[in-house]
Amino acid sequence: MKKIFAHNSLYKMKRDYTKDYQDRPARIQLDYRNTQPTDTGGTWNVYYSKYSGDGSRFAKGTIIPAEHRVVIDRDAGKTRASSKMPFCIHFAHGKCSRGHNCTFLHRIPMKGDRVETTIDCFGRDKFRNHREDMGGVGSFEHRTRTLYVGNVAINDHMEEICRNHFSEFGEIEYLNVLPGKGVVFIQYTHINNAEFAKEAMEGQTLESSEIINVRWASEDPNPHGKPYVINLKVVETLKRKTEETVIETIRAQLPIVGDKGTILDYEDSFKRPKVEAPVHKDISREKETQLEKVS
Repeated sequence: MKKIFAHNSLYKMKRDYTKDYQDRPARIQLDYRNTQPTDTGGTWNVYYSKYSGDGSRFAKGTIIPAEHRVVIDRDAGKTRASSKMPFCIHFAHGKCSRGHNCTFLHRIPMKGDRVETTIDCFGRDKFRNHREDMGGVGSFEHRTRTLYVGNVAINDHMEEICRNHFSEFGEIEYLNVLPGKGVVFIQYTHINNAEFAKEAMEGQTLESSEIINVRWASEDPNPHGKPYVINLKVVETLKRKTEETVIETIRAQLPIVGDKGTILDYEDSFKRPKVEAPVHKDISREKETQLEKVS
């Protein structure tokens, strides 16, 4: 695989997200004989999208290396699916054996594609809440377009490398790198592209020998990678509301001392005499008037 920092043209390359590849048949990614499921001896868990009781292979914290990878420019093409059909998850994993005979879409999601609330772009049902490990299909109540990418090899080119690999699956709105932790937050412009990229990149290798872990991001603490800016107007508003709350609390605890209520009510009832501003006479104008009368 080419090193992105050795070939800057890869990073600067502009991708065409309007190309649907419908002018050619979809490529068969894998021979059917190599796609037969292995007998795991466990039960398929719909919620976690894997077999249970499969020993240490699916132990907590284990990242399964991806055996194949989709290359959109090479594999995408026309299938038997209509434009309203879901996307092929096997195509996203780089191992669809049906090619142009597949009944699902073999391309990346595009602007204008239908976005469902309760199912993802592959037609799988979403759940009310995210899984504890933030993996799986996702939540229909807490929708997010941001991916958490962990176990990224730490170097000076993390942003360029991740942008090059993940931009293949859709337009990226922002990318935030935490270099000291090997973590990258990637937010796509459209949720369908985030769902596709999550499946396509889980367990993949970037420029080093690392195996990345792709999950849904609950929240990016500093989404644009910029320092936090204090809004003075907001601070003043909060200060005023706090002062009003303190005054109301104190007023409610003061004893009643008379007909007027509390001592604060008596203070408000005092009528202070009006003090009129002194009238300053224009002496120079008065002298001019006297001189006119004498003349």
